[in-house]
Amino acid sequence: MVPQVFLLAVGELLVAELAGNRARARAVVRAWRWNLAHLSMTRARRAALQPKRQIGDKEIRLLQVRGSARLSAYGRRVFQHGFHGAHADELAAAAAVSAEAYGGPDVGIEREPGAGSTEAGRVPAQVRLGVWLAAALLVVLGSRGVLTSHLPALGQFTPFPPGRRRSPNSSGVAPVRGGTTAPASPALAISGVVGTLLLGAWG
Repeated sequence: MVPQVFLLAVGELLVAELAGNRARARAVVRAWRWNLAHLSMTRARRAALQPKRQIGDKEIRLLQVRGSARLSAYGRRVFQHGFHGAHADELAAAAAVSAEAYGGPDVGIEREPGAGSTEAGRVPAQVRLGVWLAAALLVVLGSRGVLTSHLPALGQFTPFPPGRRRSPNSSGVAPVRGGTTAPASPALAISGVVGTLLLGAWG
C-alpha cells in the first residue's frame, strides 16, 4: 500500500501546485515529513500490534474496496465543477485563514466578483453531457470507414485483404520481383508478430 499511497501523494502535490493551492501542497509534504520522522514510533506500535492480529495483510487487502475514495471524489468534483471549481472552496478557506492571520478578514485582499465561489464558471451537467455526446458522435462518424471496412493504406502501411488467410508481409521476402535497394518497412516485423499471434488469420 505504501507505494500506491506515495504515488497518490505525488499526484496530489502536482495537482495542488497546478491549481495554485500552496496550502494543500505544503500539507502533503509536511505529512510525509512527519511520518518519516516518526517512523521508529510507527514500527514500535506495529510490532506491539502484530501478535494480537488474527488476519494477515494479504487477506485484509483483498477485503478492502479497490481504488482510492479521495481520488474518486476528486474526479467527480472536477467533472461537475471543472478543474478550478474543484479547488475553489479550499482556496477560499485558505485565503480566509491567511486573512485572519494578517489582521482580520479581507485585509489587503482584493477579490474579483465571484472569486472563491464554486458557482463561478460552473457549467451545467446537461451542457457537459451534451458536449461529451457530440464529441463521441464525431469520433464515431469520423472513424466509420476504419470501423466498418478494412484498414486503409496509410504511408507504407499496406491494407490487409479481409478474405485472405496469409499476407506477403508475413514472410521476410519483399514482394518485389526484381528486388529493391530500399529498406524494408518496419511494418514487416510488426505484421509478422501479429500474424503469428493470430495464427495467420489476417482477415
